[in-house]
Amino acid sequence: MHIVRVALNRVRRFDSVELAPRPGINLITGDNGAGKTSLLEALHLMAYGRSFRGRVRDGLVQKQAEGWMCSCNGRSGALRAVPDSGVVPG
Repeated sequence: MHIVRVALNRVRRFDSVELAPRPGINLITGDNGAGKTSLLEALHLMAYGRSFRGRVRDGLVQKQAEGWMCSCNGRSGALRAVPDSGVVPG
């Protein structure tokens, strides 16, 4: 899937962030703790329905957050991670 938009809300260190990668190779850079791995984890969550760190909820959702959201839009459709339901179309 060619990803055209990724949105994260209350996931790890992000309160709310959107990324719109350009066609081709995209380089993600930043200081330690900036969230580069969290972005990759969100993409892994959308592709496989689970975190590569283990249980999805172990630190993925911000403490004290009442809800969270991770969505990914591609040329062929959209997916979103839904608490307690996994990854669903939409």
